[in-house]
Amino acid sequence: MAGLACEIYHKAGAEATLALAGTSGPDCQVWITRQQLMGLRCLPMSSGLRDLRVWQEAVALAADVVRAVRPSIRRETKVVSDAIMTTALSVASHIADGFARPSAAEQRESYLAAKRALLRLESEMAVARQAELFPAGSFGDITARGGQVSRLLTGYLVYLDRQITERDGAGPSPMPSTAPNVTTRDSARVPA
Repeated sequence: MAGLACEIYHKAGAEATLALAGTSGPDCQVWITRQQLMGLRCLPMSSGLRDLRVWQEAVALAADVVRAVRPSIRRETKVVSDAIMTTALSVASHIADGFARPSAAEQRESYLAAKRALLRLESEMAVARQAELFPAGSFGDITARGGQVSRLLTGYLVYLDRQITERDGAGPSPMPSTAPNVTTRDSARVPA
């Protein structure tokens, strides 16, 4: 019974205690942790944010931006480099903030702030690229990842808009009819 553990993140062994669930026999033994003995419940760690695909992509985008900008930081361009890195970090931060909000309207505001930060990042990167502060090789990869984050954010915003509309009693809004091969603004920007 040495390999048993409480939930996912607690350790077994010295921290686990043998409890007698029945009167006798080896089938009546159950391993429990010290926290359970003290009456504390072992809840699994909340990994909801870490499971959120848009947050994962935004964190990867921020890491890519920092890795691309960091080698070219010089004293005379530090303000631009810091602004780009701060904006990249704010995209993931706004998504995390939206995840923590209790209502759909508050979540929508945070996700809209993330979308605005993403557009600001795109603009700052374009300026840095024109000023040759951003390496050309990583620019395309980072722009593609930014497009992926944008599409995911748009999906979340559409979902939240539907929730808000349904909650307000108007019922689900009919989807606009479009031809199957019509290119939208988002689909034209980055290939699927």
